[in-house]
Amino acid sequence: MPGAMPSDRVRSERLKVQQAAREAGARGRGTPLVMTVRGWKLMAGVSAEAKEKQSWSTDSHVYSETYTVYATHTWIRLPFRLQGNFMFNLERLNRRGRFVRMLGLAPWHVPIGHPAFDRRVSLSASQPAIARELFADEMLREMVLNQPGLNFVCQWNPDRRQRHLNAELRFDEARPIDDPERFTALGELFGRTMDRLVDLDLVEALK
Repeated sequence: MPGAMPSDRVRSERLKVQQAAREAGARGRGTPLVMTVRGWKLMAGVSAEAKEKQSWSTDSHVYSETYTVYATHTWIRLPFRLQGNFMFNLERLNRRGRFVRMLGLAPWHVPIGHPAFDRRVSLSASQPAIARELFADEMLREMVLNQPGLNFVCQWNPDRRQRHLNAELRFDEARPIDDPERFTALGELFGRTMDRLVDLDLVEALK
């Protein structure tokens, strides 16, 4: 029923995610855990997302039941102070995305000019020229393509308690990540992206 507590499976998955993050160097208890990569401070967490589902049959009688399913959701965020208003949204291109692009129905996509990268990702950006400069970095492109799945964004920081940090890099994946090496690779992706934003004078260098 809606409002029910997460199942034992979800609790077990949460513990595995937290353990993997700690093995990758994260510190703390519960959510969020804190990771430091190249001097940048990341926060990693896991939550149980509740979704309501319904089942019914239409015979001579109609039967309907609403129930809640919990799914483990892994996220990493890095709040920072952005100079300007550059934002981007980067995802690995799935089958539906490729079909939409083939039909010419993805005008938001920003091609970087590297075919191996452009074929496998969907990228939108508030300032396409800056996005091309950002992902002109070969190492950063390799880090992106090495991820089996990716939802990676640069967006305004929704946490009003961090007014001095107006933006954030954020990664989300709708499943538990229980591999320490994956956490390490994601941390390096965040660190490299921040270093590139510094190179582009969008973020102040660490002191």
